[in-house]
Amino acid sequence: MAVNDTNFFFTATLSDRSSYQRVMRSGLNLYFDPQGKKGKKYALKIERSTDQLNRQSLQGIQTPDLAMQGNVAAAINNVLKKVTWNANGEAFTFYRSPHLYSIEVNFTTNDYNELVLELQMPLKEIPVADDQTFSTGLETGNSPSSPMRGSGSMSGFSSSGRGKGSGGRMGGMSGGGGGRGGQMKGMSQRPGGTASSAAISSWFKVAL
Repeated sequence: MAVNDTNFFFTATLSDRSSYQRVMRSGLNLYFDPQGKKGKKYALKIERSTDQLNRQSLQGIQTPDLAMQGNVAAAINNVLKKVTWNANGEAFTFYRSPHLYSIEVNFTTNDYNELVLELQMPLKEIPVADDQTFSTGLETGNSPSSPMRGSGSMSGFSSSGRGKGSGGRMGGMSGGGGGRGGQMKGMSQRPGGTASSAAISSWFKVAL
């Protein structure tokens, strides 16, 4: 993660390919808690639109085995178009389009063909404590469809920072754990053994 004068940048890599179908169907939620705990009053939800869910239900479309395909990011970008920023009860919803909104979300792949989430968010939107700290959590949403095959393991989760623009600086982090990239260390990482078990959940303590 990184910050400049106006924005917070968050990059997370999901290297466990068995979790990609879960992400595609359930979406991802990113939470911010100024108390440094696991509060969810400030939540950025990246998900399918209602129309997409209805079409999937009516047509009986099955999610393909994305782990065997090289177009994972494009497929997920095409499906997870709806973004809702819920700031302590005040919700703002939009459909993703580059450079039209101050909050930008995008999925890409890296050199290892792993799924990468990239977020740009105005600092003024993020709740922070007086000492300029907060916690943030990345979790999968609630699946709208039947349980999926595969594992929900977070054993391959890692995070790294990639700032945009000039004057960016890296935020400080605390906690144990962490993965490849090492810039952000987790408060907790809870693996799930199967698709029907606990969803992906990884929380971090951040100091700006």
